[in-house]
Amino acid sequence: MRPRPGSGRTCSSWKQLTRNNADARILPGIHTRSADEEGVAHGKSVGFHVLRHAGELLTPRR
Repeated sequence: MRPRPGSGRTCSSWKQLTRNNADARILPGIHTRSADEEGVAHGKSVGFHVLRHAGELLTPRR
């Protein structure tokens, strides 16, 4: 059974949350599956970059 629109959702993993988020855009025709998969891949790449360079990004500039 799918949750009612506007109701809370519980996910047991980040992967499940990501899939639910993509499906919420794909099912009504807002996005395509390939566009959302590319967006997820790009988001992971950005996240890894931020984590790798966190020290540089958070160090105050003089």
